[in-house]
Amino acid sequence: MIVLASTVSVGAATSVALTANDEFGNLPTGYAGTVKITRSDTALTAPVTAAVTSGKLLSLMATFNTAGSQTLTFTDSVDATLKATASTTVSPFELPTATITRPTVGQTISGRTVPVTAHATVPSRAEVSSFTLSIDGTVMAVNTTADLSFDWDTSQVTNGTHTIRAVVVDSTGASGTSAEVTVTVENVAGCGCSSTPQASALFALAALARTVVRRRRGNRAS
Repeated sequence: MIVLASTVSVGAATSVALTANDEFGNLPTGYAGTVKITRSDTALTAPVTAAVTSGKLLSLMATFNTAGSQTLTFTDSVDATLKATASTTVSPFELPTATITRPTVGQTISGRTVPVTAHATVPSRAEVSSFTLSIDGTVMAVNTTADLSFDWDTSQVTNGTHTIRAVVVDSTGASGTSAEVTVTVENVAGCGCSSTPQASALFALAALARTVVRRRRGNRAS
């Protein structure tokens, strides 16, 4: 799967990521190799090959220089049947952009307070009108500045993959959508909390309190 923003501007560098998911959507962490990068934009500034490690190519910068609908295709250098293609619309005008800064593509997360952050940029002629962060299509945070963040309680969602997206709209009405960031939630059943020294101390105090109560009850009975 290729992660590429749906709309980019001519001459603006954009981040591209790749995960080599199998037919079931799983990440083959044992996969490593080189992929060839072909493009419809002959003026594109980007490498012609890239290395994939543990099934991931986390970040590659590409600059499209031809307006219109453009595609990028990643093909395994050994097995040409292993390939993925993504498309984007290249605007001749400067557009606002949005980027998810935390967490990162392919990251495994857990806990009640997972930081999710995003950053937006707008043309010098405009200001941020609205900036939203959504998870699986549900808006989780809204702001009117270039930075947006919230703490995600992952205990409220099912374990598995979830998709984060940010959308910015500037004061001219132009909008920009971030590349999607897909993460994996892995919470321990019945907990949803991360293991910390504070949590361990609370569990220890709770266990001590139960022991004291049992002893008092035993003394009354005797």
